[in-house]
Amino acid sequence: DAGVVEGSRLTLVNVAKKLCALAASEDGAAFLWDAATGECLRSFPSLGSINAAVLSPDGVWLLSGADDGRARLVNVASGECTKTFEGHGSGINSVAFSADGARAVTGSLDN
Repeated sequence: DAGVVEGSRLTLVNVAKKLCALAASEDGAAFLWDAATGECLRSFPSLGSINAAVLSPDGVWLLSGADDGRARLVNVASGECTKTFEGHGSGINSVAFSADGARAVTGSLDN
């Protein structure tokens, strides 16, 4: 048990030509793992109760969506949350970046 709790969401991503696993959970933490070695490359605490998370195509940004209706943009290198987006009336259940990483989209069951 390296901090990933039951119910975690797991996404495989490429970061700097390295296959990584991004795990995010309802306890508010996210972890980036080297998929080949199992080494935890970075942890991202306090992102809210996470329902969805994704890395930008270049691996620079993590975007998370949480039960509180907020999306958080985090710099992967520093771990700093640089922007919080608000506006959903219910929890965010999907997040994505455009192919070029210039735009992000969030989805929720709100109207």
